[in-house]
Amino acid sequence: FPCELPPPFLSQVNRGERGKSLKEAALTFDCSLSNEYTDKILGVLSQHTVKATFFVTGDWAENHPESLTAIYEAGHEIGTHSASHKHFSSLTLEEKAQELLQSRKSISSIISAPILWFRPPYGDSDRETYSAARASGFSCVLWDLDSQDWKNTPPKQISSQLASQCRDGDILLFQNEALNTSTALSYLIPALEEKGFRFATISELYAKIEKEHAKTPDITDNMLPCV
Repeated sequence: FPCELPPPFLSQVNRGERGKSLKEAALTFDCSLSNEYTDKILGVLSQHTVKATFFVTGDWAENHPESLTAIYEAGHEIGTHSASHKHFSSLTLEEKAQELLQSRKSISSIISAPILWFRPPYGDSDRETYSAARASGFSCVLWDLDSQDWKNTPPKQISSQLASQCRDGDILLFQNEALNTSTALSYLIPALEEKGFRFATISELYAKIEKEHAKTPDITDNMLPCV
């Protein structure tokens, strides 16, 4: 792989082998504000035996340590969503680094899990964001499909839109605080499984990229560079 660490922005991964019977998608959840629906989301994921990746802010982790522990103990992957959910392009390099280090400190004070991935709040980033993340030991992750569940769209509509658009290697974005997310997931997961999908964490998708890169030299064409 061309980088010492995973790619700066992991998204639109592994578009090859469209004819494969088994495809992968990653369900990811941003946790930054409330916590009202986290348990319902975990319940649906458990019911379908699906593992996901949760990006939590340091503030959210400190305010909801029991939920963070429950996510971790259920076997889901934990990433950081910064310390306080600020627009990273408006921060200095030093401020970016402080946000990242503080978020790791907050999360690691509650769970003993490696924190490898960083999702910039609002998807807002620049070259310094990548530099700060890499220097702090993180790799940045965006998304391919946004559920826009925060708009409180009807659950079946969220599910049908995502199921019709999802491709192998896609990263799907949800919010833990949205009203209809858990119900939408109860429709979406079976719909994608019927289409031959399995669900992976971000680390599992990255492992697949590494494996496919060994066979496909131009796999990095599907990465989103930090610009």
